[in-house]
Amino acid sequence: MVFVTAVLRVAAVAAVACTLVFSASSQAAPPPHYVQHFMAFITLYGKGTVQSVPKGIDCPRVCRALFLENSHLELRAVPAPGWHLVKYSGYCNGTNAKCGFDLMSPHDCYGPLCPVGAFGTRVYFVKDS
Repeated sequence: MVFVTAVLRVAAVAAVACTLVFSASSQAAPPPHYVQHFMAFITLYGKGTVQSVPKGIDCPRVCRALFLENSHLELRAVPAPGWHLVKYSGYCNGTNAKCGFDLMSPHDCYGPLCPVGAFGTRVYFVKDS
């Protein structure tokens, strides 16, 4: 029973910092209260900010935050005065100020944008002419 208690403590701590992976040699399933988190990693080019719903991202340049698995993440790009949004790329695509995606499963990040296991998005702003 002491072993099980130690495993549950590790799972609770690891879930806050990253995705916890149970080894193949362990026949036990994750505890019923186990909650998995995924990281969203945002990189901005140009001048502006990006905020998220649910809260966690409030990004002036490069930022990341953890969100619950199976949640929907909505990003909102706000250009600085004299700048405008060109596009999102990565897990969030398009030219609208709002863009969203679901955090559904572990995966590799989009290209070299961010750490393995993160949902990466680039946001491009350009100066008005």
